[in-house]
Amino acid sequence: MATTDMKCPNCMGEMINKEAEGFYECPFCGSKQMIVESEAVKKKRLENEAQKERLEAEDIRHKREQEYSLKKEELNTTVKSIRETAGAINSGMDLINQGNQMINKAEMFIKKVIMAIVLGIAAIVFLIVACNILT
Repeated sequence: MATTDMKCPNCMGEMINKEAEGFYECPFCGSKQMIVESEAVKKKRLENEAQKERLEAEDIRHKREQEYSLKKEELNTTVKSIRETAGAINSGMDLINQGNQMINKAEMFIKKVIMAIVLGIAAIVFLIVACNILT
């Protein structure tokens, strides 16, 4: 606690400045005197407080801008990842569709081959039967 040049009006002891509480106090008799600010001192104090608040607000704004930038970058990365995943899924679906088309073509080919074999067998049976009838 800093002492001042201010003398106690009751006992003339040197008073202690308790600026945070807004008064001077005499350590000898306990007398208290309010700290009275001049208009210039009050104006300067208020300007300093306003400047401090502006700096704190600017610091908070700057931190929030940084947080926003980080969140935006994270979101952009996530969106890019989702787009890449969707592209991979679409490519996979295209491959599946191509595979299904190939399977359908193979099935049609197998059916035609089976039909040709059945017709060939039927023709052979017909020829055997015809030969047996003629002989």
